[in-house]
Amino acid sequence: MRKSNKRLCLYNTHLKANKYTALRCVLIAAEQTVFSDPHSQCYGSSALIIIHRNGLTSAMMQKIASSSTHPATVFLKQQDIKKRHCAIRWFNHSHEISRCGHGTLAAALFLKKFQGISPQGFYSNNKELFSIKSQRKQTQLQMTTIKSTQIAPLPLLSNAIKGKIIKTYQTAEQHGYITVLVDNRQPLTSYIVDIDELTHVANAVILLQQANITEQQGVWYFRYFAPYYGVNEDRATGSALSVIAPITEQLTHKKQSLLIQQSSTKAVIHSCLSGKSVIIH
Repeated sequence: MRKSNKRLCLYNTHLKANKYTALRCVLIAAEQTVFSDPHSQCYGSSALIIIHRNGLTSAMMQKIASSSTHPATVFLKQQDIKKRHCAIRWFNHSHEISRCGHGTLAAALFLKKFQGISPQGFYSNNKELFSIKSQRKQTQLQMTTIKSTQIAPLPLLSNAIKGKIIKTYQTAEQHGYITVLVDNRQPLTSYIVDIDELTHVANAVILLQQANITEQQGVWYFRYFAPYYGVNEDRATGSALSVIAPITEQLTHKKQSLLIQQSSTKAVIHSCLSGKSVIIH
């Protein structure tokens, strides 16, 4: 490993079952943080990056992720990390994740430090491609956007979210995203969200609040909840921008946005809408 990577946190992962088989397969376990800006007290979120040999099963991956202190654990095969496109899998503490923006960007940043280059893209189990772009010494993630439709207020959300709801958008009735635009006269951090109520919603729920509009971009606050998938409130999410970006462009006609995730650690994300894709960093 290069000297520049000595600052990365490398450690052994201890498992109760299949311990020795799993540890033989794991070559590198490293921490990588994304969406942080200490100057504005936004500390982002970390992912545990696992590079492994063949032989690591899905059950082993889940046990590793369950024992991790990170909100997402990313698995990359050693044989793929220098390829143009690299297979990627993500797990939280209880489930395999179908898409994870913060974990994918974390993988690209780590591989660039570790081996000097990052793949041009990562593809998930369902063949969704997450492209990596390098501009001005900056690593960016490009994802396909997901269209939302404005819907009538949902009583379940009104019960779960203690604050004024302005508009509600939905990508799908189940296993998609619901975006709730809330009033900006109340700080987003003060909104009380009933997690038990949201557990019955088979979608991830995004609270979105407009902060400001400049000539170049819109500034937004948001929070992300997915208790149905085992995540009460996410510290930093990148995949949500594929849903948020088309909505903010529709509301303000600005393709560029600065988004501040108002979680416990806070995160800052820059986004730019480009056709049917959004580019984030």
